[in-house]
Amino acid sequence: MDPASPTAVTMVPALRFWLVAWYAILVLGILGLTGAVLSGRQFGWRNRNEVLRGLGTVFAAAGMLLLLEGLWPDAAQAALAFGVLCFGGALLLERRRGARPAAAVPHLRLERSEPGAPRGVPEPVRSAPPR
Repeated sequence: MDPASPTAVTMVPALRFWLVAWYAILVLGILGLTGAVLSGRQFGWRNRNEVLRGLGTVFAAAGMLLLLEGLWPDAAQAALAFGVLCFGGALLLERRRGARPAAAVPHLRLERSEPGAPRGVPEPVRSAPPR
């Protein structure tokens, strides 16, 4: 194999470590994507940004593994590019939707109304007094 060719495998320091790390990231990405898809099916796909993050993780890890193994460099670069696009799409979806952490946990208020109270400390919502 010609060392100048783009498919030539180059020496990567601690290659075994990086392979194990990227396989672990791939497994975590698959688990996250599975959870996001199952939750999306249940709740009407309101979590599209989570699905895109899972896809981005899977494609980025697959692209890095292909590059580290020296297989299909064009496919590896395409997978990495698609992963970056997925992460960018997730970021845009989140910004457009806006962060609403209180909507996720309706029984907690995120700010106390008393003056001088610490902000961001959850406080249970009190129910109306009995009649």
